[in-house]
Amino acid sequence: ALQSRQSSSDDHRRSIDRSIDSRRPSLCVCSLCLRRSMMLRGVASTMLKARPLLRQTRLLASDIDGKIPNDMEQQTGRRLEELLEEEKGEVAFNRDPIVPPPDQGTKANPILVPSAFDERVIGYEDPDVGQLVWFNLTKGPLHYVPDIDLYFKLEPVGP
Repeated sequence: ALQSRQSSSDDHRRSIDRSIDSRRPSLCVCSLCLRRSMMLRGVASTMLKARPLLRQTRLLASDIDGKIPNDMEQQTGRRLEELLEEEKGEVAFNRDPIVPPPDQGTKANPILVPSAFDERVIGYEDPDVGQLVWFNLTKGPLHYVPDIDLYFKLEPVGP
């Protein structure tokens, strides 16, 4: 690779020297300059192809009175549902941690984790190292976590 770079730069110097000797402008045809010109042609053609798209984008943006849409106007799906609930003063998705009573977490009385789905990601703080540990809690059987000596169970909620 180093030898090919060296030979390319030597070709370039020889081509430039020939144009200086002949006192007339000439194009360099060494492999280095040819690669540069091909790259520039590729960039230029890409820019020309992109121009109509830029014009269309500008036209679409100006159709909305020239204003930037707010968060509510851009959201869809679950995020829109959450924003509408927040406007009413209600909480659509509770992100508060579950702090169980002291008697809960045994095999007979597991910690009930609410979920509208058949699976939910649960996290707890490892008491030994103080970092969060995550696991998937699935519908059905109890899930025992030996690090904290607690049992968990998924509780179905919603429709």
